[in-house]
Amino acid sequence: MRSFGNLLIIDHGDAYLSIYGNNETLLKQVGEEVKGGDAIAHVGNSGGNPETGLYFELRHQGQPLDPMKWVSLK
Repeated sequence: MRSFGNLLIIDHGDAYLSIYGNNETLLKQVGEEVKGGDAIAHVGNSGGNPETGLYFELRHQGQPLDPMKWVSLK
């Protein structure tokens, strides 16, 4: 199974989670509040991937969601 390296999971309530992997450093600790616009991590290649990049996933009740239906790219 592929490693996601330094992984950060944010619980948004109502069984929604956002998952951020392959981070070089995490800027938030367990239980710490996250507000919109907060920096939560520095992206790296901690998952053992040869290239730097972010792993991102959304889940609801344990099931993956299409993130393009939830985020706006600026």
